[in-house]
Amino acid sequence: MTGDDGACSRCGEVHIDVTVEDGTWLDELPDADDIVGRACTRALQLACSGEAVTVSVVMANDRMLADLNGRWRHIDRPTDVLSFPSDNRSPGTRLQRSAGSPPGSAIALGDIVIARETIVDDARRQALALTDHLSHIVVHGTLHLLGYDHETEADAGVMEDMERTVLKTLGISDPYLAGPA
Repeated sequence: MTGDDGACSRCGEVHIDVTVEDGTWLDELPDADDIVGRACTRALQLACSGEAVTVSVVMANDRMLADLNGRWRHIDRPTDVLSFPSDNRSPGTRLQRSAGSPPGSAIALGDIVIARETIVDDARRQALALTDHLSHIVVHGTLHLLGYDHETEADAGVMEDMERTVLKTLGISDPYLAGPA
């Protein structure tokens, strides 16, 4: 899937590979894969620089996220989203191809895995539209691939500001007015 127009002034072509691992996603939200592609693409269009990029997004369930969270973060429970960057990046820096990559080839930024039950439950508990909350979680995961994090208060502020910027272009209200995601 190539989202929206596929390119913008700040980044090159954007290619999003969305895999629906848990088909119940499409029962909950028939266009969930399109929502994911649009949110990821918009985040990349606004937050990355200059190069063609690819991202893989897996629409999974709590069981898969609990397994991944336990293996990679040693936390024995599901979470809403996990991001697996292909490289160590800093927000706002120019993306670099891996050594040996052909000139002009797309930069694989990494993988995002999202958990259906957690996201659906959080949206209901916070009285958020599921489409908006899913978009926010995907934007959040995408920004992690670009080096954004929320380990410190200052870093969290930078990341939240970028999330707000991206979500506003998607017509989604500030998610932090309703509480943390």
